[in-house]
Amino acid sequence: DAARRLTGLQQELVLSQELRARGIPFLSEEQLRERGEAKTPDALLPVPLLVRGRQVHWVDSKATFGDPASHAEYAATQFASYVNRYASGLVLYWFGFDEAIDDS
Repeated sequence: DAARRLTGLQQELVLSQELRARGIPFLSEEQLRERGEAKTPDALLPVPLLVRGRQVHWVDSKATFGDPASHAEYAATQFASYVNRYASGLVLYWFGFDEAIDDS
């Protein structure tokens, strides 16, 4: 619905602002689409970050709570294609997440 979409867009903006504020270079979803990319995370990191001992090449923002069922659906429909194209990444659930998905 419209309210959920607006919240998602607001959180994507917050993500972009936080990356810029920290001096982390990234390509936005819009920039990736302009390049003709079919699958686009919210931020693609040309220089990967190391987060909790893991390389992060992309970040996708979700303005939801990350429960195992929705995470599994996102993993199958979105995240797998990001991993195949860009390697490992990070999903940011703005309203928390079930710790059962923390390491998946």
